[in-house]
Amino acid sequence: ARTYEEGTQWMMTGDTRTGLPFMVNKIPEQQFVRRWVPLPEEKEAIILDIAFPDNMVVNDDKRVYLVLHGINGDSNEGYVVDFVHRQVSQGNVVAVMVTRGLGESTIVGENILHFARTSDVSAAARALKKAINQVSPSEGLLLAGVGYSMGAITLANYVASNPNCDLDVAIAFSGALDTTQQVNFQRSAYLWQPFIAKAMRDTLLSRYSRQIAR
Repeated sequence: ARTYEEGTQWMMTGDTRTGLPFMVNKIPEQQFVRRWVPLPEEKEAIILDIAFPDNMVVNDDKRVYLVLHGINGDSNEGYVVDFVHRQVSQGNVVAVMVTRGLGESTIVGENILHFARTSDVSAAARALKKAINQVSPSEGLLLAGVGYSMGAITLANYVASNPNCDLDVAIAFSGALDTTQQVNFQRSAYLWQPFIAKAMRDTLLSRYSRQIAR
């Protein structure tokens, strides 16, 4: 594990510290095994992209991670792939839940993507916990939730609203405690929020214009 005493001195803002490392460093390509978790009540399904250690052996002292990506991402998101690669190299298993309606995930019905929905996280965690109990019924591998950005907000919401959730632990990176304060954050309003908003708008209009029109 790496420990940092203080931030990188030559990158003065959080923007550069977030973006530059992924611009100047190459992230190894990560192979996933894709599985679909059915949602019978909605006649939909969610994607779990799962990465295993190279030897396909998982010991009881290792962990299974359920990862929730950011607002416009999927399992190919840079910081997600970086996390997956590091954990898999240590013998852990990582399952990335692709937000329903993003990436290669489709929506058949009228209930389009939104990030206040925690039922998809619940279904994914329940499926992983069931699989863990089948392969390791005595001790059981630790199931940890990891959320980035919007995924961190959704993960925190899921844990807070489900006292008996299937996760053993949850870690939220760069989420928010009070998003109403974003209106006062002028730097993000003119610098990077327009990019995020445009990407989300383009996704909604190009893929779900039928549902939105209704």
